[in-house]
Amino acid sequence: MTISHVSLPTGQKHFKEMRDFYAAVLAPLGYQPFMEEEGKFLGMAPKYGAPDFWLHSGDTEFDKFDGNVEKRAGKTHIAFQANSAKAVYDWYKIAV
Repeated sequence: MTISHVSLPTGQKHFKEMRDFYAAVLAPLGYQPFMEEEGKFLGMAPKYGAPDFWLHSGDTEFDKFDGNVEKRAGKTHIAFQANSAKAVYDWYKIAV
């Protein structure tokens, strides 16, 4: 089973920071920006694929995540399929 798409709310304060983070983190997995309206939404797609990862600023602001998983308001788990162990390593190196 594949995921159709995932859309994460960012709030406007953190949209650019989250956009830049996910663009860098997903690049080793072959993702690139597909459709974007600056400050409002970003759709990312794997090479030769449809956009399946989205960020949107929405109407609600969120506090920046402080790293404390226990206090996080909503917990999300997203898994992306990688084509190689190197892609996983590259992703981990950038993300963490």
